[in-house]
Amino acid sequence: MILNLNAQIIWVFVDLLILFVLMKKFLFGPITRMLDDRAQEVSDTLDQADRRLAEAEQQQTAHAAQLASAKAEAAQIIEDARARGQQEYDRMVAEARTAVKRLEEKSAQRR
Repeated sequence: MILNLNAQIIWVFVDLLILFVLMKKFLFGPITRMLDDRAQEVSDTLDQADRRLAEAEQQQTAHAAQLASAKAEAAQIIEDARARGQQEYDRMVAEARTAVKRLEEKSAQRR
């Protein structure tokens, strides 16, 4: 009976070993490959997200620089327009004063 029990234990271990080898080949291998592939996909997605974030930050910086340049250009255009307006105002005032002086002179000559 003891010998028979030892033989059964040996066969149980052999059966378990065969089951383990088959499971490793047909179950654990594909599952491990699938998990590795999924981990690689996640890693690639994170890398792509980091690249897109860096591109977005570069574009934001470029847009901010363009906006600052446009604001400076707009301020310069406004300042130039004010200066031209002031020059035109001064010219018109000078012409008006000249016209007033001429009218005063004509008026003085008529008296």
